[in-house]
Amino acid sequence: MSRPAQDLRVFADVDALATAAAAAFVDRVRRVVWARGRFTVALSGGRTPEPVYRRLAADYAETGPWPRVHVFFADERCVPHDDPASSYRLARATWLDTVRLPDPNRHPVPTDRAHPDETARAYESALRAFFGATPAFDLVWLGLGADGHVASLFPNAPALRVRARWAVAVTAPVPPRDRVTLTLPAINAASEVWLVVTGAGK
Repeated sequence: MSRPAQDLRVFADVDALATAAAAAFVDRVRRVVWARGRFTVALSGGRTPEPVYRRLAADYAETGPWPRVHVFFADERCVPHDDPASSYRLARATWLDTVRLPDPNRHPVPTDRAHPDETARAYESALRAFFGATPAFDLVWLGLGADGHVASLFPNAPALRVRARWAVAVTAPVPPRDRVTLTLPAINAASEVWLVVTGAGK
């Protein structure tokens, strides 16, 4: 069985990474929009994406094809969307509002549900309504935790063994503990998966 293509890039510092990642992202968006008319991306939280988001807002607010971009989330904390811990709040404050991404193109995890499992099922229903049979994201953009987790898939967690679901509720080892994450089958169905990582500990 052939392995997927891999492309490792190393940068001198966070600013260089942010500049290169923003440029590569916009290039990927433009090529996919040109070919298929729209672009879908699933974002992750954490500290690493923020400088890239800010670079996208600063350099591409007027030139990116944002009306054709649909933004989802690879994982989310079960907190209100205006909570400082919300991944959607971070993306909105640093990037999405600046580039005026249309409201119908924003697909945050519905964290207003009473229980994390309800949240996960509501999010999966929204994904299935949008994509149909396969969650074919054009890009899943991930970070990497110091413990090796991606999205909110933590080492040795039961969620790693889920195959039939696209999104599940998980309990994180650190607060906020209640979270929703895409599963490995949903991540692996993407056309491309990026790991954008900073820090010597990773």
